Amino acid sequence: RWGESARGEGGYRGGVAASTASGGVAAGNLRQFATMVILMGYVGVRAPVVKEVIEAALLADFLWMGAYAHMIQEHGAWTPGSIFSIGVTALLALTRISFLLFFINDKKSPKRSA
Repeated sequence: RWGESARGEGGYRGGVAASTASGGVAAGNLRQFATMVILMGYVGVRAPVVKEVIEAALLADFLWMGAYAHMIQEHGAWTPGSIFSIGVTALLALTRISFLLFFINDKKSPKRSA
């Protein structure tokens, strides 16, 4: 249900019930997510754009979308913010898939040296 949990509680932060979001588990999850964002940002800026890095980012996109959707289904509600988060990640995944298809078909791409 839109903006309402299965238990009939109201009030959400990022798709998670406010009563859950104020707990230590949610705070720990937020810290872990922030750490991953910083690491992914560092990799995105510093790592060379090679097939393996894009594949790893694509795998991370799918894992994150699955885990987030499961968390919302079990402990929260779909809100505009949670839908936006899934949508942006899906757009990134589609962009990475497009790059991989182009990269694989591009015969002039530099080969990775061992």
